[in-house]
Amino acid sequence: LNGKIALVFRGGGITFYQKALYAQQAGAVACVIVNNIPGGPIGMSSTGTVPITIPVIMISQADGNAINAQLAASQTVTMNISLWKTNVNNDLALVNNGLSLFHATMIPQNQLTRNATAPAYNYIPAAYVANFGNNTQTGVKLVSSLSFTPTSGQSNLIRKDSSVVLANFPTIDSIICPLAGEFVLPTTASTGVYQVDFTVKQNETDNLSNNNIGSTTLTVTDSIFSKGRYDLVKGEPIVGSGYAFGSSSDMSWGPLYYVANGGYAARRVQFTVSAGSNSPTLDALGTCEIYLMKWTDGSNAQPKDSVIETGELNMVGIATRSFTAADSNFKIYSANFINVDGSSRPFARLDSNSWYWVCTSLPTGFYLGVDGSTNYYVREYARTRITPNTPFYEFFAPITNISQNNFGNDPTVVVSMNPFDAIDVDSARFAQQKKGLVPAMPLHISKSIPTTGTETLKPIYSKLTTYPNPATNLIKVDFDLLESADKVTVRLVDGFGRPVIKDVLNNTKSGTYTFNTEKLPSGNYYVIINNGTGVAMRPVVIMK
Repeated sequence: LNGKIALVFRGGGITFYQKALYAQQAGAVACVIVNNIPGGPIGMSSTGTVPITIPVIMISQADGNAINAQLAASQTVTMNISLWKTNVNNDLALVNNGLSLFHATMIPQNQLTRNATAPAYNYIPAAYVANFGNNTQTGVKLVSSLSFTPTSGQSNLIRKDSSVVLANFPTIDSIICPLAGEFVLPTTASTGVYQVDFTVKQNETDNLSNNNIGSTTLTVTDSIFSKGRYDLVKGEPIVGSGYAFGSSSDMSWGPLYYVANGGYAARRVQFTVSAGSNSPTLDALGTCEIYLMKWTDGSNAQPKDSVIETGELNMVGIATRSFTAADSNFKIYSANFINVDGSSRPFARLDSNSWYWVCTSLPTGFYLGVDGSTNYYVREYARTRITPNTPFYEFFAPITNISQNNFGNDPTVVVSMNPFDAIDVDSARFAQQKKGLVPAMPLHISKSIPTTGTETLKPIYSKLTTYPNPATNLIKVDFDLLESADKVTVRLVDGFGRPVIKDVLNNTKSGTYTFNTEKLPSGNYYVIINNGTGVAMRPVVIMK
């Protein structure tokens, strides 16, 4: 395409169709619509009588602002809209963000010692490979090598792998995902970096060989789990954008981590949220809670199928953060986990060989900070193909906004384990995952196994009882806080961390609060009281 491209911002009460039509009528050869809220592109749909004949795409707010700034500075911005080609005869390439990742980008060293056979930590060398050239390529294979570089020491080559050779890779196929065999991640006695280097090879001489290589890493830390990228110098997750469901229901979302070696304490979680264009501050959010949920697949008479179903989650810790007008969007916040199992132990202890969902619940209008780049699609795809008869699905970020009234105990209704499941090698579905929908919520655990004798938990109450339990149509909560609070938040949270009933009590120290549960289905719930400085929880059951 040659000509001028229209840059148009979303919003203003004008439909996508109208924006594209006005650009077309003004002589633009293409129309680029910029998202008007933090986050990447969304699906666009609207129709009209006059056909739109020019290409129309959406880009993220960050990219749009960058382009607009260049234009405002009288700089020329060039955009190339073309087919999936580089117009050379032979050109295979590793697709951007198309390399298989480890279980996480960061794992504590104490998880990579004695229990090295944890399946979740295994690695499958795989990558998306594209044929950008004009010719069919032959003898195509993916070669990979694993090395480890200790924090203080030299890099050591551990192993090399190669995929099965593909005899012919026509240009019409566009994209493939070769993979080698799964292997156990070696143990390590020190922090450092595992690195997998990839090279795609073919019989023909590649005309553009610089895009045939790539690498992915796993940083072994002293105490940090992170699914997304993390800046060790700044001590915070890297956040590229923010995302939210476009629905009226609260959204529960967060990363899923596997703990191989138990006994350690879940200390704190880092996260970031935004009110988008509604407000530059977070005071309207009030109190935000992050839940540490242990997931036992197949528990509570549910199928063991690698998918979270009703009754398979058990809340073991809560972290809380209260926001005021002084708290700004997309600042990195930290909240400490406390134990909520009713014992005197102050910390939430992690069990061996267990999955933990670190999730927060956000109301409509608020966006959870995400990595914006990291892509677990390839790892998931490889997982489903390495043992196709008994696949082990490893989802990275369970998410739900299911209406509680539609959930109940129906085992056919499940939490979406991530926005887009890795069901095939389709390039369009892969492109959706390139948005980096990985919640930026690293989990910090203790460096050593703590004892209850060295730590104490100061309760926020002298009395906290719930009754009846099991309940049917109502749940009463008798409470007496140690100190009066300007605002006390009371929540009834479902088994997936979503508040189904929530209220704020002003200038409160004690009293009785009643939850009307008449319209709620049977299931496990949690009564949570938060006074802004601390939090307490009681599990309850509703039976109908």
